[in-house]
Amino acid sequence: MSTTNLTNRTIIALFWSFGQRFGRQSIRFIITLILARLLAPEEFGLVAMISIFYAISEKFLYAGFGAALIQKADVDQEDWSTLFFFDIFAGSICYGILFMLSPWIAAFFDQPVLKLILRISALRLIFDALSVVQRMRLMKSLDFRPLTVATIFSTILTGIVGIIMALHGFGVWSLVYAGLSGRCIHCIILWLISGWKPNLIFSMSSLNYMWSFGYKILANNIVESVFLNIYQVIIGRLFTPATLGFFDRGRSLKDIAVQNFVRPLNAVFFPSIASIKDDADRLQKSFHRAIVTLSCCIFPILFGLAATADNLVPFLYSDKWIPAVPYVQLLCPIGLFYALRSLHNSLYKAFGKPEILLKIQLTRVSLTVISILVTYRWGLTVMISGEICAAGFTFILAMILTGRLIGYSFYRQLLDLAPYVIASLIMAIAVLALRKFDFEYRFLKLLLQIFTGAGLYIIICSLFKASGYNEIRTLLYNTFHQIKHRNILKTV
Repeated sequence: MSTTNLTNRTIIALFWSFGQRFGRQSIRFIITLILARLLAPEEFGLVAMISIFYAISEKFLYAGFGAALIQKADVDQEDWSTLFFFDIFAGSICYGILFMLSPWIAAFFDQPVLKLILRISALRLIFDALSVVQRMRLMKSLDFRPLTVATIFSTILTGIVGIIMALHGFGVWSLVYAGLSGRCIHCIILWLISGWKPNLIFSMSSLNYMWSFGYKILANNIVESVFLNIYQVIIGRLFTPATLGFFDRGRSLKDIAVQNFVRPLNAVFFPSIASIKDDADRLQKSFHRAIVTLSCCIFPILFGLAATADNLVPFLYSDKWIPAVPYVQLLCPIGLFYALRSLHNSLYKAFGKPEILLKIQLTRVSLTVISILVTYRWGLTVMISGEICAAGFTFILAMILTGRLIGYSFYRQLLDLAPYVIASLIMAIAVLALRKFDFEYRFLKLLLQIFTGAGLYIIICSLFKASGYNEIRTLLYNTFHQIKHRNILKTV
């Protein structure tokens, strides 16, 4: 594939990938604002207690095997059909296991209602299994428009179900059935618009190939899921559902800031870079551009979120959610390390080096376990602080290993990140200084903080002539240029 053609396809894919993510998160954000005012923190906490079990199960469907086919150059109908039937088998097994374990899970958290919640909400795994191949095929071809349509439409209907049930007093079941209906609708739409159907074939040689490439990615993603959700388990066990609700709300707000950039960029970056993995010069340049582009966006967003959290959280969710503020602030550095390391993870997968990915994840999990064992007795705030140290050390390790892999040195990576760290730090200090001004309406202070911070950050990046800032300007210009000529909107 030529450089020009790959660049054009990547721009188009980024447009639809970011559109999908921003559209979905914007809609979900509005839905959450409404539900957070209608439901109690305890009800959000109940759902968060069992999130780890969904996360682990979903990795068997979405993780290593699909990545193997995205990375493979010549994929045929036999490969896709094999993956389809394997996913149905894996989804059914996972659901059966969760169904049987639900009484013990409910007893572990001392919440009897979790038994039925888990048995009903875990049905989402079946719908996910039926739509994995459709999703992977579209991702491999960098065709994100159908995914965007399916995601946004299903998210809207999910919100409608949840809000109506909450208004009628269904409590925690509003969250359960809203999530389940969303997966069902998303599955149906993907089947209708993808145009792909499986053949009644199953190839062990194809499965063996996917296993040989994907088992390390699968193991890595399971480890990552355990790590990302382990705090919900610990908090649910040691603290009240309300405390977990506050923590989960803080994590969700951080994730909105992080995932809106990380997932769309990685969804495009992985298949794009997999196609040039044998060209060392292009590979290094592409990785550099991805890192500085992500850094230019993610640093100011997370620094700004931490600086405005005491004003933002009660404005969005009402005063009953104020206890979530310190969790938002402490989780922002973790989100920052996660966002940057995610691009390193995609690089290892595209390079066919999942063993590096697995080693990094095992290191992080080991540090997390040690941190939890040392800090849990002093409370949740100290536990999160320990996790910040573990996440930071793991990110440094990833930078070192990436430098050895593609010749992008640790020192150069630090220099590339420095402008965004400095600009975001200055911005955050200025935003915090505005807290001393009193306003009759909280909204006005929040607006002043946002516009002051954004304006100051743009000015500093311009003065630094930061490459990530220039990349974003160029990307926006090219995107709007293609929109003007209808190249993107016509792309299916």
